[in-house]
Amino acid sequence: MKSFLFFLYLIISSLVFSQSAKKLNKQLLAEFALEQQKQDSALAIFTETKREFDSISILTTQKIDLLADKERIARSPYLELFELTNLLKQLGTDPNTLIPIDSKITDLPDYRRSFLPIKELVKRDVTFEKVSSRLYLEMFKRKEQNKMLTEKLNEYRIHTVSNGDKHRELEGINKKLNAFSPRVDSLIDLYQRLGEQLIVQKSKLENKLYELQANYIQKGPKGFSEAYQRIFLDGSPQNQEATPYVGHIIRQEGAQDVFPIDKPDSGSIKSNPVVPTFYEFVDEPAQFPGGNSAMLKYLGENIHYPEIASELGISASKLFVRFRVSDQGVISDIKVIKGVANCPECDAEYIRVIKAMPNWIPGKIDGKAVNSVLSFPIQIHLN
Repeated sequence: MKSFLFFLYLIISSLVFSQSAKKLNKQLLAEFALEQQKQDSALAIFTETKREFDSISILTTQKIDLLADKERIARSPYLELFELTNLLKQLGTDPNTLIPIDSKITDLPDYRRSFLPIKELVKRDVTFEKVSSRLYLEMFKRKEQNKMLTEKLNEYRIHTVSNGDKHRELEGINKKLNAFSPRVDSLIDLYQRLGEQLIVQKSKLENKLYELQANYIQKGPKGFSEAYQRIFLDGSPQNQEATPYVGHIIRQEGAQDVFPIDKPDSGSIKSNPVVPTFYEFVDEPAQFPGGNSAMLKYLGENIHYPEIASELGISASKLFVRFRVSDQGVISDIKVIKGVANCPECDAEYIRVIKAMPNWIPGKIDGKAVNSVLSFPIQIHLN
């Protein structure tokens, strides 16, 4: 009798367990289908946000490239304006009489460092991690099916959270890029206007320089200062038909600006040399090891100002220099665009010290070291 009751208990328990497993299986399958629908819906929303990101990224990159072009166009006359100003001062002409001080452009806005975070956002690769819905349940018993379904549901729920975080991240990036766009437009417009103003101002100084040159050539070098002879070379009558020479720029009627070079012997050229490219605009500008503070310390410890500086009563001045930094950090082609007034010896001392600098940390584009050109002012105090 006891054996019969025990056997009956086992049968009933088995039936109950079977029905419970079946009910659980049905519930898990329903949840599995729901998670699939939720994932498909989330993927559709993410895809739309990603499409918006791709569109904004392309537009942002194009605007940054356009801004770089506008800055390059504006910087060229800006640097020439400095050189022309310096030349006119050496010739005894005050540039401020030609360009009112209140309209004179003394600096250009630098956007590159502040735009680096935006360029990083554009490069971000945010992806949706989709959970595979493949399950071969028919090959397994209901108990194993329930275990597989439970594991798959957990996987769905984990990815729902992570994909939700990624979607919010992408929305945040889109918001930042959209907010950034008007700022770029404003800077593009600013550089456009600055470029136009600089060209007008440069033209005024050039015309004055041509006027001084014509007067010098007409009268000859006698009675003119050493600066005239150095800047305009020989102004004697027999050279009046020569191409006018202004500073470092050769100008000829109807021709574009070119820079003079030494002509090699006709038989010395065997092949066209490869000329390295030096970039005006980079993602990360070259810098002195340790940064600006270390550079100023280096200059302060190594510069020995000539006696003429104290004789002239020079106590402080702003120097504007330009030089190249190779992808190995080597400095070359150092030029003083705007030097210490009436003190070429001071400029020469700065060039000497800059030449002796240790190798710089090279500029970078997309994380890769490149050749670059640096132009920047240095505020100096003479002791």
